[in-house]
Amino acid sequence: MTGHRGSGRKRKPSIVRKLEGRRSHARPLTEDVRGLGAPTCPVHFSPEQRRLWASVTASMPAGVYTKADSGLLESYCLAWGLVREASRLIEATGLMVRSERGPVKNPLVSMRRAAQAELRGIAAELGLSPTSRAKLPQQAAVEDPMSLLLGDDLDPTGAWTTPGPNQKAN
Repeated sequence: MTGHRGSGRKRKPSIVRKLEGRRSHARPLTEDVRGLGAPTCPVHFSPEQRRLWASVTASMPAGVYTKADSGLLESYCLAWGLVREASRLIEATGLMVRSERGPVKNPLVSMRRAAQAELRGIAAELGLSPTSRAKLPQQAAVEDPMSLLLGDDLDPTGAWTTPGPNQKAN
C-alpha cells in the first residue's frame, strides 16, 4: 500500500534544513510551529515515573519539549512503567505459567514486548534514542570576543596577560 498520506520520509525541522544549507531544488524554508510552555508532570504518576519524567525533561536542552509534548511524555513514562512492572511480575512468576492445558508462555511476556515496542517508538519521537538524538540540531557554541581577550573558565589568563615577576615573556 503505497502512496498513503504520512508514508515515506518524515519532514525535517526547519532548523535542521537551515543548518544543512539551501539547495537550489529545495522548497523555501518556512519556520516550524513552536509550542509554548513547559511540559507538566501528571499528578497520578508513581514516584518512580516522576523520577523518569524529571530525568527525561532534564536530559534535553531547554525548549525542546513544550506543553504540547506532555501527552507524548506521559505515554513514554506509562509505557516504561508497564515494561518495569511486567518485568517484575515475570521475574516472580516465571516465563511459563500453568493453564488448563498445561504449561504455557506467560502472557506478561507479550505485554512487555508490546510495551517495549511502544516505548521505542515514543523514544524516537522524543529524541531519546541515540539515532534520533543525532538528528536533533546542535546548538552552536557562541564565542564571546571579550572572553577571548579577558579569559574564561577554560583559559582564565586570556590573551592580555603580563608575565609575573618570575615568568618570562613569550
